[in-house]
Order: sequence, then C-alpha cells, then structure tokens
Amino acid sequence: MTTRRYFVHTFGCQMNVHDSDRMEEVLRAFGWSAAATTEDADLVVFNTCSVREKAEQKLRSEVGKLAPLKRARPDVVLAVAGCVAQQEGEKLLQRMPYVDLVIGPDNIGELPALVEGQRAGALPAARTVFDVDAPRFLAAAPDPGSGRVPVSAYVTTMKGCDERCSFCIVPTTRGPERYRPARDVVAEVARWVDAGAREVVLLGQTVDSFRDPELPPPESDDPDESQFPALLRLIARDVPRLVRLRYTSPHPRHATASLARAHAELDVLAHHVHLPVQSGSDRILRRMIRRYNRAEYIQRAARLRAARPDLTLSTDVIVGFPGETDADFEETLSLVREVGFVQAFAFKFSPRPSTPALKLADDVPDDVKSERLARLLALIEAQGRAHLARLVGTRATVLVEGASKASRPDRANERTTEGGATLQGRTERNEIVHIEAPAGVELTGEAAEVDIVRANKHSLAGALTEAALARAPRAGAVTSARRAAVRALPVLLALASLVAGGCAGAGYKVVKTSWNGGEVAIPSKDDAPGRAKAEKYMGDQCPHGFDVVREEAEPGAGTFRGSEASWRITYECRKEPIKEDGPSPKAIAFDRALEAGADVPDAGADADKPDPNAKKAKPGKK
Repeated sequence: MTTRRYFVHTFGCQMNVHDSDRMEEVLRAFGWSAAATTEDADLVVFNTCSVREKAEQKLRSEVGKLAPLKRARPDVVLAVAGCVAQQEGEKLLQRMPYVDLVIGPDNIGELPALVEGQRAGALPAARTVFDVDAPRFLAAAPDPGSGRVPVSAYVTTMKGCDERCSFCIVPTTRGPERYRPARDVVAEVARWVDAGAREVVLLGQTVDSFRDPELPPPESDDPDESQFPALLRLIARDVPRLVRLRYTSPHPRHATASLARAHAELDVLAHHVHLPVQSGSDRILRRMIRRYNRAEYIQRAARLRAARPDLTLSTDVIVGFPGETDADFEETLSLVREVGFVQAFAFKFSPRPSTPALKLADDVPDDVKSERLARLLALIEAQGRAHLARLVGTRATVLVEGASKASRPDRANERTTEGGATLQGRTERNEIVHIEAPAGVELTGEAAEVDIVRANKHSLAGALTEAALARAPRAGAVTSARRAAVRALPVLLALASLVAGGCAGAGYKVVKTSWNGGEVAIPSKDDAPGRAKAEKYMGDQCPHGFDVVREEAEPGAGTFRGSEASWRITYECRKEPIKEDGPSPKAIAFDRALEAGADVPDAGADADKPDPNAKKAKPGKK
C-alpha cells in the first residue's frame, strides 16, 4: 500500500501551532506520514489565522501557488483549517475553487475521515461546528522514541472567548469559553514531561479565566478572580519534574492578587508575562470594550512585578483604532514607558468581519497609522535594547532549546551538538540567549548556567560557566548508553524476576521508569522490608544517588499483590553526586563499564516482576 503523505502549513498564533500538532497526530494515527514539501503531499492543510487581514491575504496567495499542482494532480486534497475556515465556511469553497475541504478548529478529530471522503470522490465540503454542548479537547500523545518531543510543549487549557472586545473576531471563530478539566490538563503536562519535554506553555484565548468545579473555589469574591492560580499550583505539585511553566495569553482583568501570589510562591513559573494592553487611553479602551482602565492595568502589572522583582512584561498594542487621536496615542506611548515593556507585538487596526468595531468609522488615515506604529516600535525597541544591555555581566539559567536558528538554520531541529555549535535557549525572563557549546557536549533540554557576555539587538550572548560545563552531559557512548540502559530497565527487571522466580513476602513493584527517575509501589507506608528493597532498586537505577520527591497512597488501587494497601514513591536520579570530591565509586564503575561496551549491570535482581496491569498515576480530585 502506498504511504499517504500530508503537509501542514501553519499561520498565526501558538494556539494554531498546537492545533496543527494535533492534526498531525490524528493523521499519523490513520497511517499518514509527513511530506517534506507540498509537491510531495497527497494532502495539504492550511491552518489559518483571521485576527489580522494580512493572514487571510497570505492564505489566498498560498492557495493560488498550488493551482498548478492541483491541475497536475487532481487527487491532491487541499484543506483550509483554523479561524479563516470557521469564519468563512462554505464561502471559501466558492471563492477558492481548488479548495476541497474547509474544517473548523473544533472538528480536527474528523479530519482523517473527511479527507478519505474527498479521496473517494465526495463533493467539496465545509465542516465548522462548535462543540459547545459537549466540548472535546484533543489530548497530545507524545512519543519519546519519535524524535518529535520538543523541549517546550504546548498544552491547551480552554478554547473560545467570552470577552467580546470590539475589534476581535475570536469569539466568532473559536466560540464561547469552554474549559478543559484540570485533571486532564495536569495529566497531559505529565505525559509531555515523561516523554522528555522540559517546559510547558499553557494555552488559552484568555488563559487566566480558567474554571473547573473540581478545583478549590477562587481565593476571593473579586468578580475578576478565577481558578487559574489553583491550576498552576496543581501542576507545580503533581508534576515536580517540570523545569519551567509558562502561559499565554492572559487577560488583564484576571491578573488578580491570587495570580501574583502564585508567581511569588511557585518557582516553576517563568519570570515573564505577556499581558496585552491594546491601548493606553481610557477613551479608546472603552471603545475597545476591554473592561479595565489604564490605572487598573498599571496597578496589576506592578503587582506582578512586586511578586517577582526580575519579572519582565511584554504586550500587544493596536494603533489607529477608530477615533484614536494624537492625544490618545501619546497616552499609549506614556503607558509603554511607565510599565517598561521589553517587547511588544504592535499592529495597525484593520476591521474584521462580524466585530462591533465595524460600526465605528475607520477614520484614522493609513499613513497616520503607519507613522504611529513606527514611533511605537522604535520606543519598544529602545526599551528592549536597554534591558538587554543591563543584563551584560549577570548570570542566568538558560533552558537550551537546540541549535541557534539564526546562525545554524541547517541544524535548527537537532537535539545534540557534534563538533561544536551555537545553541540557543531562553532565560526565565524569556530573553533569547545564544551559547557557544564545545564539541562533544549535549545541552539541548538542559537548564544551563551562563554568564551574559554581550547584548545583541534582540538577544544575548552567553558563555557556559565552569560549573555548567562540568555538569553538562557528554554526547556519545556514555550518555546514549546510559539512557538506553535506563529505557531497557523494565525489560531487564522482568527477565531478572522470571529467572529468580520472584520475591516471596514483602517487596515492591515498578510502576514507571524513565531516564531520570521513576515511581515504585510498596505494600504500605510503614512496610520497612518493602521500603528497603525499593530503596535498593532506586539506588541501582541512579549511579549518583536519588531523591524522593513525593510519597502518596497509590491512586486507583486498594491492594498490592494481595495486601490491603499500596504506597507509591516517586524519585528522581541526581545528575551528579552531592559530595564535592568527585563521582561515587558506583558511578565511576558504571561509566567505565559502559565505555568498555560491557553489558548493562543487573538493575535489581531482588525486584518483583513488574505488574503489566499496574495503572500509571493519575491525578484524582483535589
């Protein structure tokens, strides 16, 4: 059977990137594989954005470029997805005769069946139905062995928007707000981390408006309060191996005192918030129906900054909104200076279909919009460069994302470095940092300590500290062999248990294992023999020692191999010994054996055979 191939072209925001990833997953589940180019594809999907008119113009251009391909290969299916698809529906089929399928954001799960219908000769179709009554969220299914697990992964928490800003088409294209159950959000974050992701970005049109009846009630009677801070705390508690947590985009209304407290108390939260303001003029904010005023925005931004003194802020701004005067625009500039944004996404107003702003006269001339936009961008750039310059000579923790796309575009997707390379990553404050890595060092996915040595126009240059270089994993035999050995541990344990005939009496079972830790279960919290055997197992898996990060009653289980209770222990392997006088003898022997090509040492001959029906930990009601 010939392999069917797809190509997904994504326009717009992080939510669209997330949706494109889910499209690819559902297609792969039905036997499709990715194509390198549109010319090689049997299905081409344009996942579109309609927030600004330019994205729609780009869609028309891209579809037009594929007209020769469609004439040469009529069986190629061209699909338009995303917000433009939802906005225009069947009208797209009339205006773009080469398009076969139009599919809205809530219908992604139907994509494989709809495409097969087109391949079988069905008429062009539009499927743009909101799942308001029974919301569905496509959960990510990361595969650690696929090579597709990013350092930073997106997890959606909600869809739709109830804000009804006068300029915004999102309520039309994404529908009303629907929230994902918190337990499902936490479970997906955990899956990404177990697969190798180090950072998670929570997504939502107004991500900080999150609500879930299973979570504790909001912390105050403030009508702007939500349960988003409770969700952040739940993730921090239940996914302790997550290195960094971000979210986008919040609405300023919900940047409440409880959210500021979460930033003060949760070290996993990034020290950066993207907080859209849109305008600094109270008169324009009222016309935009933003439901806050200038003073409230400044106060909420200051409260976030007070929670984390090094926290940085970025924003969105629209210039030339209907009725905006020179005085209104000057108020926007003054707010940008007062808040001290280090980055902004700024755009000229363009009327969008089905928005209240259509009733307002677009009375700001385009040349005036352009002049205001240029002035705003110049101010933002000056503030950003001044911020970067102040960081020279400081030290930062950089989560390394991979090869620098600016200097090594041919290696942008590589996960390791060979022969030396320029890598890039982000600090907790979201600054991009480029790092020169020596040959043989594997840093992608590591949180590396660097000294900032230079400020570029929009990024920083950093040098690994001596301590970071000493701790950095080495590419090649030892690192890859050790990780391969850990991945093989469940099989080795099962074989050892079969040979030894199992362990009578008290014992433990392996619930989950990964390259940097895992989970084991013992009959009860106070079972000393079982705990001793579990600790021996954990020690055998971690050459440099281990730390117990959580203990709890095993979720969803009331018995343990015939006992009345079960107690779960979550542990992490240390990356290096606690002692400063060098690696432990066990670690040295382990590394030398791997370098010599020896077999993997027995990972725990005393272990009970892992229970193949053991359930993985799932967050229960909190």
